[in-house]
Amino acid sequence: MKHSKSRLTPHASRLTMEDGFSLVELVMVIVLLGILGSMGAEFISLSFKGFSDTQARAEIYEEGKIALTRMEKELRNAVPNALKKTTNPYDELQFGMVDEAAMGDNALFGQYRETAADFPTATLTDINTNATPQTNWILSVYNRKWTNDFDNGGRLFKVTGTSPPAMTMGGSISQSSPEQRYYVVNKAIRYSLFNTTLYRDELPVDENGLVGAFIDGNGYPLARDVTALDIYYAAGSLNRNAMVSISFTMLKNGQKVDFHKEVSIRNAP
Repeated sequence: MKHSKSRLTPHASRLTMEDGFSLVELVMVIVLLGILGSMGAEFISLSFKGFSDTQARAEIYEEGKIALTRMEKELRNAVPNALKKTTNPYDELQFGMVDEAAMGDNALFGQYRETAADFPTATLTDINTNATPQTNWILSVYNRKWTNDFDNGGRLFKVTGTSPPAMTMGGSISQSSPEQRYYVVNKAIRYSLFNTTLYRDELPVDENGLVGAFIDGNGYPLARDVTALDIYYAAGSLNRNAMVSISFTMLKNGQKVDFHKEVSIRNAP
């Protein structure tokens, strides 16, 4: 009996040899996919981190910008020379604030008719015949430094009676302003850093100065995540205005932004 031998055609042989993947090939594919996946994950992670960092810096910048804008606006309405810088433990700034509502639109001070020869006096007459002074106004007349007004009320005067445009004070004003100016004052403001928050707080004033005392950590938070606050105050002189320089640093999510502003303060009391 003859045994027949099976014969594979060349085509069938190739199919048998090339059918499927070897273990080595599978391992190589898995390794390559792992490398590509790792690279993709790192790329996506870096993209998200970049987006997060950019967003954090934008938030810091916006918050710091708003704080500086408000501080600048209020400082430009400060009573001339009525500023006080202290360190507790960071720099802080206190200043008297002109009552814009009382002074009227586009006016930060009033002018009176009396001359130096009329002083001391308990009456001031506004040069504006249409002026409508109010009782209980607190006036600053010829303020030259913080202690004149806000530490002891030496140059703060309460209006006790009016006969427009004249005002009667509760006390005698000893010296006339060189420019015959008066300022209506309604509060004092403090900028201070407590923990990592930049605060703005205020106190009312009367003819005796501050009503109450500033309390650390009290008031409205202007900016958070503040790591440092530096304030420089240069008092004015006869030929230049006073100047306040404010610098602070904000740190959030590893992103740090520095802020700086210089504000000129009117010097004519």
